[in-house]
Amino acid sequence: VSQLLLCHPALVAAMAALLPPSDIAGSGQWLEVLPRVLDFVAWDVVVAAVSRVCMAWWEVAGSPRVWGEKHLQHFGWASRRLRHAGADVESLRAFLELRLVQMRALAGQLIDVRGEWFGRDIFQVGSAFHFRLTLRTGEAGQALWRGLAADEPFWDDRAVVSGDALDKWAARPAEERFGLGALRSFDGRSAAEGVRTRGIQLQGDEQRVGGYIEWFVDESSDPTALHRMQEIAMEHFGIQDILHRRALEYVCGLFLPSSRRLVLAGTHISDTGHGILGLDQYDLVLDPDGFCLEGVTRGHHSPSLGVWVNEMKARSVELRSDG
Repeated sequence: VSQLLLCHPALVAAMAALLPPSDIAGSGQWLEVLPRVLDFVAWDVVVAAVSRVCMAWWEVAGSPRVWGEKHLQHFGWASRRLRHAGADVESLRAFLELRLVQMRALAGQLIDVRGEWFGRDIFQVGSAFHFRLTLRTGEAGQALWRGLAADEPFWDDRAVVSGDALDKWAARPAEERFGLGALRSFDGRSAAEGVRTRGIQLQGDEQRVGGYIEWFVDESSDPTALHRMQEIAMEHFGIQDILHRRALEYVCGLFLPSSRRLVLAGTHISDTGHGILGLDQYDLVLDPDGFCLEGVTRGHHSPSLGVWVNEMKARSVELRSDG
């Protein structure tokens, strides 16, 4: 109200006509006079005064300087990275959009990251992939995990996975699903088995998640490892070039918001991934800010329960400047 009174000369004049300035400044008398002021002044004047105040406050609240500072204070290194990449970090919209990405990730509702995977065990040492991991909760996660008809037929390590088999597994909890083929059915390498193997304590806040990892063989792989992968793909699966080939591994499991722990297991592979990918298990941790993910994996040929040595590192797709 005081801002309104100072904003328009007509309102100031009306207040002065009804009370002396000393009384206006007194304890609360202007509150009693305000209704009479509003009656005394034409409504178009009141509307103009309100508009002027609102516009002034809106200009301040929406200024690039204000939201640039808020963006940096809240998102820190992520804000600096985005600014360096030329992204908008000085608007209310930019703040709210990144905050939504952060909140969804920390709740496990939507985790969408890109990164690199490096083979460290005896079967995969020297190999490297880059990937995009996309996970969701609920029915959206179930649909991502199930896969699209365009990527069929789906495979396990050795055999085609039928639609009926996937429908059957879809009825089971996400953490209990594992690869269906002969190579893996003997030990059921599910997310639940990963939780037990890694000694992870569940807190009761677990979220079931599902989705896929989009893989590409990285040209930075050790030449010997790259040659070995290409040789196997050509000899056994007729794949002439494994580079630039999009391969999907469908994964599901648990996200633990209290510890930001993500435990997944691969269950099936797209047709283009058959001959390039195996089904792994994943033990990953999301950073407190929700923008980075890293951890270890157990390869599909790893003979020991304790061999989780392959490495994964990733950042939110919102922060990647390389597409």
